[in-house]
Amino acid sequence: MHPVVRAPITFTRFALLFRVDLDIEQGAPTGYATFVNQIRERAEGCEKRIYITAAPQCPFPDVNIGQALNNASFDAIHVQFCASYSSTLSVVYRSAS
Repeated sequence: MHPVVRAPITFTRFALLFRVDLDIEQGAPTGYATFVNQIRERAEGCEKRIYITAAPQCPFPDVNIGQALNNASFDAIHVQFCASYSSTLSVVYRSAS
C-alpha cells in the first residue's frame, strides 16, 4: 500500500512531469479534479504533452476518483476489475456454476 501524503505539495516552474497516474485507493475524494486541471493549465504551451491517467475501481462511480472523472480531462482510464467488489461477485458466480 502506498503511503498517504498529507502535506501540501508545491510545484515550481522547474517541475518536470511527463505522466501523472491517479490510482486513489483511500482517502477523501476531493481535490483531484482541481489537481488535474491545474496540471493541464500549467502545461499549456509546453513542448511535450503531459499524459494524465486514472485507475478507478470497477463499480462506477468510484468513490475515490469518481468526482474527478466527471470534472477533469483524462487521457486514459484504466479500470481495475481485480480487488474490487465486482471482481468478488464474478468469482463467486463462476464457482457456483
